[in-house]
Amino acid sequence: MDAYVSDCKTPLYQMFHALLHAANNERFNMLIGNDDSVKEANGEHFDGKLWLLAGSPLLSQFDSEIAQSLSDHRMNDRNFKTVGIIRHICNKLVEKHEFDVIMMDVSPSNGPLNQVAALSCDFILPPCNASLYSCGSIYGLLETVLPGADGWFGTHTRIAGKQWGIPWSTSEEGAQLLSYRLPQKPPTLLPILVNNYGIEHKADHLGSRTKRLRVDDQVLFQPSQFVYATDSYVRSCLTVDHSRQPQQPGVETQPPKIRFRTNNGDMVIPFCPSAPVSIAATEALGRPFVEITLEQFSNFYGFDPQECEADVKKLAKKSKIVKQLLQLGVLDSLDISANSVFTREVNLVKERYVTLARWLVTNVIPEHIGLLNRIDEHDKTTKAAAAAAAAAAAAQ
Repeated sequence: MDAYVSDCKTPLYQMFHALLHAANNERFNMLIGNDDSVKEANGEHFDGKLWLLAGSPLLSQFDSEIAQSLSDHRMNDRNFKTVGIIRHICNKLVEKHEFDVIMMDVSPSNGPLNQVAALSCDFILPPCNASLYSCGSIYGLLETVLPGADGWFGTHTRIAGKQWGIPWSTSEEGAQLLSYRLPQKPPTLLPILVNNYGIEHKADHLGSRTKRLRVDDQVLFQPSQFVYATDSYVRSCLTVDHSRQPQQPGVETQPPKIRFRTNNGDMVIPFCPSAPVSIAATEALGRPFVEITLEQFSNFYGFDPQECEADVKKLAKKSKIVKQLLQLGVLDSLDISANSVFTREVNLVKERYVTLARWLVTNVIPEHIGLLNRIDEHDKTTKAAAAAAAAAAAAQ
């Protein structure tokens, strides 16, 4: 047990501890400066462009302090640092490593740790599965978690208004708090990405029940209408800003509505369909799509590598899982090999994520950089006007 706890004390956990419990800035700066704190991930695939700062289940120890600071309306130094701790860590990591983008993967919870993580970000990318549980999660996110004076955006408006409304940079102590400030605007939602939805395959012109074409594949409408129903709900949701007006510089004075950065007008996207063959193996092995190999796949199903070249119908005699998938009708072709099914599903998932990354890099991020530049110019203009007014008043 001691070894497990020790392993969980990752550099991120130690950064939290140094800032919130030990009040040890030197220790924090040492962790930021340590090249081993952030490790290169999948270097053979990403050529040094992807780095990982590992989380820890022990971060939940700080939940009570974060919750207290979020609810305390006094913006003293302690609360300022506690609420902005993740923003501060991100800013320091950018200073050290010159990262272009930082992505946070958080647990599916609306606890205080996730709240300060979300409010420290510029965007939220909400994935969901086509399931009844996800329906409730989306409804809760848009109706109670984010909007309103008591929601996350209301909390952001209250805190950011105080953080950006005080001239902290006028003193050396105040200047040290600048990197803890939340962004001026609450995060924008990117389209909801629906995963694991069904695909409807149309039978070929010969009317074969076993051989199906993929040319006319479409999102399954029956028996599940998840994508259509979710899209209709979001388009009619009263907490969502449907005005499509460009975001203006400056801190919000009232809790804003939820803003989406749409993709061609879509706020809900059928992102990745069901991949029943490979997902069973990846979940059981605890490995993501990009890491699982054909050898691991064949071992999971109990096949020899040579057997995986046999067609799926023959393999069903040896595998209960494959047999069940055939009975459910989720395998759309019986005359291809298991390796071919696996490879096709993995390539599909890879293609969808590459497309998502390309959209973020070429569209979303450049737009946001433009907004940040406008905010910077707005701040400079406001400060210059305030200085001129002060000088005029002094002259009188």
